[in-house]
Amino acid sequence: GLGPKHIPMTDNEKDVARAVDQSYKSVKDRKKKVGKLVRQPEYDTDRIAVWKESSGQLLVTVHGTSLGAHDIGQDMQILVGKQIKSKELETLLQDFNDREITYDLAGHSLATTYIQSAVTDGFTSGADDIFLFNPASSGLQDGNKLREYANDDRYTYFINEGDLVSQALYQNMNRDTMNNRVRLKYRYDPVSAHSMSQWVPKDEEEDEEEAEEEEEEAPKRGGWNVQWGKKAGEH
Repeated sequence: GLGPKHIPMTDNEKDVARAVDQSYKSVKDRKKKVGKLVRQPEYDTDRIAVWKESSGQLLVTVHGTSLGAHDIGQDMQILVGKQIKSKELETLLQDFNDREITYDLAGHSLATTYIQSAVTDGFTSGADDIFLFNPASSGLQDGNKLREYANDDRYTYFINEGDLVSQALYQNMNRDTMNNRVRLKYRYDPVSAHSMSQWVPKDEEEDEEEAEEEEEEAPKRGGWNVQWGKKAGEH
């Protein structure tokens, strides 16, 4: 066919997706291990979770929009074409760079803009692989910058063709990017198309494990855990 190649996610990319999904949870509710990744709790913040890979290298995961004035305000800035930054993320990455620690980097939605800004501003000298799930973009962004972000060979993009948030970036991708650095899905519902949970593999063993953990932890949990623009139960 003439369309882009649909490249399946690797086992490592599936673990990365699981880890990014965990970063949406409160620190106390995050799993200690997902796949082959082991969480490093000393780096935990509300926004960031750091994991150790089987190779010994670190993976920094950053979650996207939560229901709050700060995050929604940042989303509005993206919509009008502004580039936004995360001082918290850049400080952590600079610390790793200074200590010559190498790391992979992954984020979802709003967090992909934080990551792209960190790359642009020179805070990712220690970065190896960079994974962007449902990358945020706007048709009001500078066209040259948009094309540059859309075809940067440092990134692996995870895009749903029905996701309006990624549409401007997706439309500026060239054939080389589409055929080599994009993992594609399609969902008609724009909310579902932007969810992080669509990238997290579900198998019977994992579902049973999660059900057991939820049953054990149910009395400890309280309050709402809601992300803007997502269905209940999805990140």
